[in-house]
Amino acid sequence: MLDGWFELTPELLEERRSALTSEDLTRFFDGQEPDWRHALAPEDQIPRRPVALDGLTKMRTPDASQAVVLLVGADGTGKSTALLQIAADLVGDGRRVLVRSPGATLDPTAVMELEGGWVLVSDDANEIAKEFETAMQQLLAADRRDVDWLLSAREADWKAQFLRYGRSLEPAWERSSDLWPALGNRAAVLSVTASAAAPATEGLAAWAAGTRLGSTAADAPAILAAWAGAGSLGAIASLPEAERAEALEERSTKKLGISDGTLLGASLDLRHGADDLPPFVEQIVRRLDGDPIQEAFLFAAAAQVAGVDGLDLFVLADLIGVDRDQRRAAILARLASAGLASGTAGALRPRHPAIAKVAVQLLAEGRLAGDLEDLYRRLVRGTATTGNDVKSLSAGGAIMNCGPLLSEKLQHLGLSRERADQIACTVADEAEAALPDFLLFTVARARTYQAGGRPVDARRALRARFADATTKNDWDVVGRAYLQELSGPEAAAGRLAEATTLAGLALADAEGLGQVTMADGKLALLALGDAASELARAEDGTDDDTDDGTQALFRRQLRACTHLGEKVTPKWDQRARFDFHTFAVKADEYGIPKTSAAEALLWLGETLTTAMAMLDDPEVKNLAQRLVPEHGTLGFSHLEHTIGLGRLPWAKE
Repeated sequence: MLDGWFELTPELLEERRSALTSEDLTRFFDGQEPDWRHALAPEDQIPRRPVALDGLTKMRTPDASQAVVLLVGADGTGKSTALLQIAADLVGDGRRVLVRSPGATLDPTAVMELEGGWVLVSDDANEIAKEFETAMQQLLAADRRDVDWLLSAREADWKAQFLRYGRSLEPAWERSSDLWPALGNRAAVLSVTASAAAPATEGLAAWAAGTRLGSTAADAPAILAAWAGAGSLGAIASLPEAERAEALEERSTKKLGISDGTLLGASLDLRHGADDLPPFVEQIVRRLDGDPIQEAFLFAAAAQVAGVDGLDLFVLADLIGVDRDQRRAAILARLASAGLASGTAGALRPRHPAIAKVAVQLLAEGRLAGDLEDLYRRLVRGTATTGNDVKSLSAGGAIMNCGPLLSEKLQHLGLSRERADQIACTVADEAEAALPDFLLFTVARARTYQAGGRPVDARRALRARFADATTKNDWDVVGRAYLQELSGPEAAAGRLAEATTLAGLALADAEGLGQVTMADGKLALLALGDAASELARAEDGTDDDTDDGTQALFRRQLRACTHLGEKVTPKWDQRARFDFHTFAVKADEYGIPKTSAAEALLWLGETLTTAMAMLDDPEVKNLAQRLVPEHGTLGFSHLEHTIGLGRLPWAKE
């Protein structure tokens, strides 16, 4: 047998069979993760949708090749329910079924030792995706096609297992097995169909021989009947009966109202709606009053609002004082049973984004126990502490770096600008304090202050790193962003030579700095253009014949920024392209002709050299001297590469 897998027998299923009450069904429809009780429920309580019927038919098809039913889709599409139903029906057929316990591994060698005829069943199959691929290869090499597979996984998690060269390149499973459904059609096969035409299964429930599999019956009416039977129609009861199936289909396939285009989203939207969702969420969260896992859910909800797709269970266990070895059972399993969260690969997610948003709103309004600002502060600190202890920094990167955008997201939930800015700044402060060896969090903190209308604090935070910025662990990656980010506050303080120097160094071949990304180039050129605009205007009114050349130089720099900026700015970024166009208009007014990339880079070097000579600030001057070797010639080879130029004749060898 396989370690961590158990045989699903008729006796075991019978032990787990129990009648579902109306309350049980309502919790299931509200998002409770399914268990064997739900898989064994009568059709009129929990229907077997076409995806389950078609998948079961495929598993039953006699063939010389092994069958693989692989259900991949978003959270809330019904994958787990279909998987459990198919597995239970296979046991009823007399098949030998092994089911993976949560968190168990897959040993390809042990698979090879199995006698033929087994069906291996795994939810959250992304956790064993690599081992599954190896097992498939070994079975094929041994010319064995007597092990069938029934798998399901969240789409994003599954694809992440097959990232190659920056793209998701999933193996062609159909070469070694009868795969169902076909690659690329898994999201469609899990949709709700409201008519007998069943467009979601049309063409997907077919295989090489062209045989139609399973049922084409509509499942929207069956789902609605189940809701009605459990007394759980909710707000949809106000719709005319003839319109309900169409509404369910529409909200299950499109992002409408609070639905994210999933069956669960459609259920929440139609049965509760935006108005009734807050009291519903408050009710189910309050069931956990006094229980530490209530706070675990609120941490996960706050993380999702901040843009984090899943909060690490190690982090949560440490935050609420649960033994790490019990994190799945004590946190994930219990919150899944409560209908509040789900998870895979060691991470926890609120069951639906709308539930997370409402929970954070309720916390901010004082309707749930706790303080939102303190919750975020502890979340950031705990992520850093646990992340350093048990896994790489990248595990907590998203929450640690959420400050710059957090205020806007919280304002969308109804928080005041002042309150949202304060929470975002607290997050940014805590992140830098928790991980002081990384410049990334200093940059994020400054951006958070800027977004919150605190440029003086942004400048202070960045300048505090002058002495040790180049020694930080990520200077080679974040250094250019640091220089560019400091340029803005310096310009706002009227320190234009300093601003120009910093923006120019963000583009130059400065000491210890590597590639100039497209984003680096765009932001630094925008900052440089803004500073050049002010310097050119500051010289207005002087006589060109008596000017020492700086006026003409800064005016030419406007043209250079325009020419180079258009090369590093994507067409969709209309805001940046408009700013570069503004520089071009000013250059036209000054009579500066259009230029080439080579000449623009020459002007860039001249501007930076001039600005460095104008510096008054000893700290900026010292930093510039550290970045540019003594008597060294400024070069822009990294920028040349980014904008697609070959080596220019004038560039430093």
